[in-house]
Amino acid sequence: KVHLMLGLIHEKRGDDEAALAEFETVLTRDPENKTARNKRQRLIEKNKSVEELLQDGAAYLKEKKYPLATEVYKEIIKKSPDDYRAYFNLGLSYLSMGLYVEAKDNLSQAILRKELPKAYLMKGICLLKLGEENEANAQFKKVLELDPDNVEVKKYLNN
Repeated sequence: KVHLMLGLIHEKRGDDEAALAEFETVLTRDPENKTARNKRQRLIEKNKSVEELLQDGAAYLKEKKYPLATEVYKEIIKKSPDDYRAYFNLGLSYLSMGLYVEAKDNLSQAILRKELPKAYLMKGICLLKLGEENEANAQFKKVLELDPDNVEVKKYLNN
């Protein structure tokens, strides 16, 4: 609660960077806090380009702050709906959180925008987790069509 109040005070004073840091602290501890999420969204929209947001999202993924990464990638999609990178990374965030249907859907959106072997691989993994082996194998085979030397996918095809 203290961090939320500090964020609101910083925002009112025009210190967007400090406000953003406080709202992110709140969301790390309470990912469902709507006030912090909405305030954070507005500050991000106001101040950051898609490229900057992609860097932030990548940092959150690396730090395993998946709920924060998810919010960033959703924001990128609002700003730039055809950005395959946002869908791909949103899919990875959901996959890391065990939300396989959401992950699969976003990876499918990434694939519609650009045929990435890694997106097919990740989508295949989601499908395996969902118990859809035949569909998963079709995704894995697509990886090999695009990248015949892909070592990672061969592990899944041999199982």
